[in-house]
Amino acid sequence: MTLDAFEFIRRFLLHVLPDRFVKIRYYGLLGNRNRKAMLSKCRKFLGVITVKVTNRDVSETWQEFYFIMVS
Repeated sequence: MTLDAFEFIRRFLLHVLPDRFVKIRYYGLLGNRNRKAMLSKCRKFLGVITVKVTNRDVSETWQEFYFIMVS
């Protein structure tokens, strides 16, 4: 099956959502129902090390935190 360029682009653009619309995935790895379990299985399969994030000291100001991050 061959399509001319205009027909191909027309069919392709049928899949593009309008501005401010969000595609919700109800299936696959990122489906909401299985997301946590599937992502943990993927991380285990790929050998990704998970690191627990601890709360940083909130006594520092944003300026001090910025200085630590850029130095």
